[in-house]
Amino acid sequence: TATELRVSGAALQSPDLPEGAEIAFDGGQPLAFFALGMFSGHPHDLASLVPDSNSEEPASHVARSVWRFERPDPYGSYAVCEYGAAGKVQVYKRISDAARSCTATVRNDGARRVVVAAAFECE
Repeated sequence: TATELRVSGAALQSPDLPEGAEIAFDGGQPLAFFALGMFSGHPHDLASLVPDSNSEEPASHVARSVWRFERPDPYGSYAVCEYGAAGKVQVYKRISDAARSCTATVRNDGARRVVVAAAFECE
């Protein structure tokens, strides 16, 4: 998972624009990493799952969250990386129905608590 997300040439749409109006996105600055999470069903449904466990290792500046699955989610389970202010940009991937757990690991620099690495591992 990238700690910044560079965006160029995004195709945006909105039903709220007046006829003939267009929308643009300034992709000049990368979007900072915001959070990792798991969702039951497509992320646009906003069914965020609470981790079964959270842990922090202060000496190594690493935090881990673990989600466990007893059975496949009928709506699918999605790993999500959020970027930008309040995580408004989501990068997501449906995980295998065979996965029984997913671990999100985030490491920060320790000084300013800036994220330097983030990853998902599902098995």
